[in-house]
Amino acid sequence: MEIHKLEVAISELTNPNFSMLIKLWDALRGHAFAPAWRDIDLSSFPGDIIPYITVADLLEHEPTVLYRFWGTGHTRVKGIDLTGKSPLAATPPVVGQIIFQEYLQVRDKRVPMAFIHDIRPQSDTSSRFQETLRLPLSNDGHTVTNVLSLADWQTNQDYWVKMYGQIMRDAASEVRL
Repeated sequence: MEIHKLEVAISELTNPNFSMLIKLWDALRGHAFAPAWRDIDLSSFPGDIIPYITVADLLEHEPTVLYRFWGTGHTRVKGIDLTGKSPLAATPPVVGQIIFQEYLQVRDKRVPMAFIHDIRPQSDTSSRFQETLRLPLSNDGHTVTNVLSLADWQTNQDYWVKMYGQIMRDAASEVRL
């Protein structure tokens, strides 16, 4: 699998759910650089985006990221629930490494960030593009303690389910060998 990430301006994201979520986040933060996790009520978000949201905890004493919330849409597409686990537990590992680095970028820059992932499952297949918005959260008003993300797995969902299904089957057969 080949995957490349490109950081883009939030305005370049095409799904209207991203602009709606950034407005919600902005309203919740007020004059702070980011809202706190305690200010987030996921049940107040539109029901069609909740399955595609994740919330990650960024642990300050070690460079660790753990998923606090893993939307069911991610499980449906990727065939795995990473609640309580690190992005580094993702299959294939390159995907987890890219996501982990994106969380660290949001932590370091302390601003909302948008990414487009150029995903090519095999060298002889065409690229598909997946968009993600990552929003910092801060429980102390100074550091990024969590990241709330919305990933667009709805566009071309059948393709993503099929692709991840094959990736998981391939990974399982490698383990058996």
